[in-house]
Amino acid sequence: FGSRARVAPAEPRLREGMAGKSARGLEAPASLLAALCVVHLSIWCRPVDGAAAVAAISTSKVVNAAVATTSTTTVWYTTRTTAIAPGTLDASNLTRSKQALAWSPWSLEDSDDKERERCSDRFRPPRHAPERATDLNGVALPDTCFSGVGPHHIFVIGDWGGVLDGSGSPPPRPADRRTKLFPEHHRPFVVGADDVAQQNVAMQMRSRSAVIAPDYVLNMGDNFYWGGILVKCGGPPKNVTDPSGQWELVFENMYKGPGLDGKQWLGVLGNHDFGGFMFTHGWDQAIGYTWADQIPTSSGRWVTPALYYKARVRYPTFSVDYFFVDSNVFDAFSPDAASGHNLCSRDHNPKHGEATCGLQGPISVDECPTWFLRLWAAQLEWLENGLRVSHSEWQVVVTHFPPEHGEAEWKRLSQTYGIDLIITGHRHQQEVHYWDEQNFLQPTAYIVSGGGGGITSESMPDAFGVDDQYGFMDLTLAKEEIMVEAISHGGQIRSTTCIRPRLPGGGVAKMPQPSLCDGRPPGPQQPPDTTTTTTTTTISVTSTATATTTWTRTQTQSQSSTSTATGTTTTTVTLSSTATSTATTTVTTTATTTATPTTTSSSRRRPVTTSPSTPLRTTSATSTKLPQHSRHSAEAALVGTAQHEEARSSTATTTLSWAALRRTTSVAAT
Repeated sequence: FGSRARVAPAEPRLREGMAGKSARGLEAPASLLAALCVVHLSIWCRPVDGAAAVAAISTSKVVNAAVATTSTTTVWYTTRTTAIAPGTLDASNLTRSKQALAWSPWSLEDSDDKERERCSDRFRPPRHAPERATDLNGVALPDTCFSGVGPHHIFVIGDWGGVLDGSGSPPPRPADRRTKLFPEHHRPFVVGADDVAQQNVAMQMRSRSAVIAPDYVLNMGDNFYWGGILVKCGGPPKNVTDPSGQWELVFENMYKGPGLDGKQWLGVLGNHDFGGFMFTHGWDQAIGYTWADQIPTSSGRWVTPALYYKARVRYPTFSVDYFFVDSNVFDAFSPDAASGHNLCSRDHNPKHGEATCGLQGPISVDECPTWFLRLWAAQLEWLENGLRVSHSEWQVVVTHFPPEHGEAEWKRLSQTYGIDLIITGHRHQQEVHYWDEQNFLQPTAYIVSGGGGGITSESMPDAFGVDDQYGFMDLTLAKEEIMVEAISHGGQIRSTTCIRPRLPGGGVAKMPQPSLCDGRPPGPQQPPDTTTTTTTTTISVTSTATATTTWTRTQTQSQSSTSTATGTTTTTVTLSSTATSTATTTVTTTATTTATPTTTSSSRRRPVTTSPSTPLRTTSATSTKLPQHSRHSAEAALVGTAQHEEARSSTATTTLSWAALRRTTSVAAT
């Protein structure tokens, strides 16, 4: 199956109200699947037994104005209630969908043309929600413009929305894929990382945006685990509601703060936004939320107007063409195939003709694979046509599945049209691929930012964030470079990579002088300290330095710090504090020479230093390997339940509650 496969509609019609556009509607028979070649697709999740199957969702044939809800149960508690939005039609008697597809980027003509020609620093989808969620497929948004000399930052995050357990308004927790229900992903649980992954990543986004405010956020999909928005698909986009509280609690309340407030999120959908192993959850609600003015808690920053669309961003000296692509065809198999990660699964989708999303499709589990294949075929031609006429300095593709899925097509498109960067999620860790051996698209770069914290990571995380498992990306855009910084859930810069634009003929531009990466080490860099423990720390200072440390304790503890300068001053301070008390000490040393302060410690915990994290291991996101599902490393520190016993080569063995201990440290040196 390749991009050359054309789907000839049985009854082609122009999109309603859009005569003369390149976008066309499509009505194709279900037998079309027989004419398409389905390539083998890898499944990341081992199928589970029948006891794990989701109960059939009971839906009403006629939906009144009031929102109806139905309950379902799974062994993972993936779904508590599924609402039915007003206006959802009974489509059980349909035999084929009216799937709106576009083969080239197109623009919407409306009464606000003059207003839309004015370049704004806000992304502007059409003013009114479409009749169906697929009606705007392939649309090109009006240009968006940002002024100023820069630097211009954008944040990238994927797979971020955790699970609500239905008990009022609790904080979301990551979907737990490392349990024994998923043998290939089973690993120990890390308290301080796995239990608050989304919160940790969101906190680091807030911290960074307060200093380096992004222009906007790119969202890689899998927005809500396990099964997307818990509303039955098929309702009109204008009737988006929030009966489950997911929009408010998992998105709106989570990602806010100075520099982040009001910043728009441009996104695509992931397989879990359709339902994970079904297609009937509220993926169309995720599109409709773009126009969710009727929801009081909506901040108006969500931008996902279609399954695929284009956005051009103009800066004073360069421009970027973003192509947002749906790649969920790689999780849409035959209805009777293995059901663990199959959107079209007959086992998991509702029964008795209720597995339908109405006229927009898919209208049944039998049409489901064909529906996704038609979507993919149209997008490939749409993408080719858009890349062919792009004159921007940068061409960037945003999609959910990494390019290992559909590798042959991504190779061809990258080599033919010089895609500069592909931004993805789906794999639950952080990766940057440019000149490394794993990058089969060289010199096109691609990144995987699937560690947003909505689901447990591929491998063992570190409670301090000294890993490439959870995090987000900060991209600095310039005419000659895009600098990618991988930020961990502990605030550490795990890698820094500078990407150069592709040139006609297959080469890349020369490294600019100066480069954005000048003076920045490519490997891990450590953040300001924000964590605590009981330890003995030795600081060797070879310069004039002032160290101020504040400990907050919830139990009686003892801390001993020794600061030794190369001069004649040696100071030893011993602190003791009890529950909820605060002790503060300032140690000042004066040395006879000037150099960079160095630190040694007898514990893995963070000493008082400008670079306080002292891990047993360091890895660079630039050389991240594919998931290692059986990794049980002895170096992983915090394993088990809410409290963990740690025995290290320090002066004490302590049982700590991470929710109760915090330390902040600042060091000033001259």
